[in-house]
Amino acid sequence: MKITLGMYGLRQAGLIAHQQLVKNLAPHGYHLVAHTTGLWVHKHSNTYFTLIVDDFCIKYEGKNNAQQLFDTLRKYYTISVDWTGKQYCGLTLQWNYDERHVTLSAPKFVPTAIEKYQYTPKRRRDAPHSWTIPAYGSKRQYAQEDSNEPILNRDGTKYIQGVNSTFLYYGQAIDFSILPAVNKIGTMQATPTASTTKKVEWLMDYAATHPNTAIRFHASDMILHGSSDVAYLVLPKARSHMAGYFYSYNKPAPPPIKPTPKVIGAVHVECKTIRNVVASVAEGKTAAMFHNCQRAIPMCIALKEMDHPQPLTPMETDNATTLGFITSNIRQKKSKSWDMRCNWLRDWEQQKQFHFYWNIGEGNLADYFTKHHAPAVHRKKRSIYYVKKNFEIQLGRARVY
Repeated sequence: MKITLGMYGLRQAGLIAHQQLVKNLAPHGYHLVAHTTGLWVHKHSNTYFTLIVDDFCIKYEGKNNAQQLFDTLRKYYTISVDWTGKQYCGLTLQWNYDERHVTLSAPKFVPTAIEKYQYTPKRRRDAPHSWTIPAYGSKRQYAQEDSNEPILNRDGTKYIQGVNSTFLYYGQAIDFSILPAVNKIGTMQATPTASTTKKVEWLMDYAATHPNTAIRFHASDMILHGSSDVAYLVLPKARSHMAGYFYSYNKPAPPPIKPTPKVIGAVHVECKTIRNVVASVAEGKTAAMFHNCQRAIPMCIALKEMDHPQPLTPMETDNATTLGFITSNIRQKKSKSWDMRCNWLRDWEQQKQFHFYWNIGEGNLADYFTKHHAPAVHRKKRSIYYVKKNFEIQLGRARVY
């Protein structure tokens, strides 16, 4: 559905329209849930809907309940209805009710973004960023030297920031593989240089090479699962890169039985820089787990408010030391920031909110989003995390398949 005759352009328009909608729908039994912003529910029927600007997405049981909402809205607004539900917030949804899955894609996003920034793709890229070739046998790793390149002018800085923010949305919605590159560009976009421009062009070459990325969600018990990981000292100024992979799946066996992670469409991928310098891998893993658990809490609340009860949320780590601190099996002197995170995680585990468990690093679903991998790794992982689709694009004069 789409509401027309909205007051676009006024700074107060969004708040006024929201207050008016709350007032209009309240007599008919529709209200906002307690905690999740933008989620509405009907107090009698099992009808839920989200509203983003002027787009509604409705979850209903029986067309009569959906029709009741349409009739209510038509009393106050002019609306259009799409029963197929193929478009929402710029995303294309392909529903397969026989096989019980939905496929999400944004086929027009990449071509539109490249045209917007007047960029001509130069070559095929199977990695969204450059990568460091392993130096086998080396006994010491050296930090990257600071750049002496001049900072770009105002227009160049705005261009870098515009491209990065555009592809940040695409990365969070569809193609999670670009998030490490977007995150690194984000650490440089305040004072970008010519090297930053090359990273941005590399990112757009990769997006142009893989413009038809799609993810698939299968019907499940809607139980939130999470994986947490960190890449230690991989960013400038001795910072570390953390990631979290969240997906909804079937109800796991109760603890102490360890869940079996499954590569399935992610409802969210967290990809961040740990702001403070961590002194060890274990401290970095603990900081990442702390951050990811805080991200998981509002997702669990939203699922509960949509009538999907949640057991202990399974959270995966591949660091035995971190797990030992959380479960009180290891004790030693720690910095205050580390001690705070450990005790927060420990308290939530004792309150039966999370089930923390260890799994081998190769099986950690968040690992892929922590590092700058070589193209061979990306080609392998894309076949696992995303739905394969046939496409053909034009890069310069060469066709890429």
